[in-house]
Amino acid sequence: MDEIWERAVETALDGQRDMAAVRTLTLDGAVKCVHGRLRHPSLFQKFPDLQQLSIANIGVSSFEQFPRLQNLQKLILSDNQIAGGLEFLVQAGLELQGG
Repeated sequence: MDEIWERAVETALDGQRDMAAVRTLTLDGAVKCVHGRLRHPSLFQKFPDLQQLSIANIGVSSFEQFPRLQNLQKLILSDNQIAGGLEFLVQAGLELQGG
């Protein structure tokens, strides 16, 4: 299962190899969460300067184990069945703002 996520990230990076230079990562519909949970946080923690993460339509319903991404400014979650757990986003250091 991790291999599928790794390939989706590799495809999204479109040949870019410098993980520290990645500011935007879009995985919309490229993978599906098993049991509604994201892949282990280490997948996203490879990108220390990530500012925008789009994980629309991946089947996420829980943010348990959401990674701490200190530079993340925008998280796109549309078309997911989020059942709660926003407290995990706050624990990961994100500031939640109403639409």
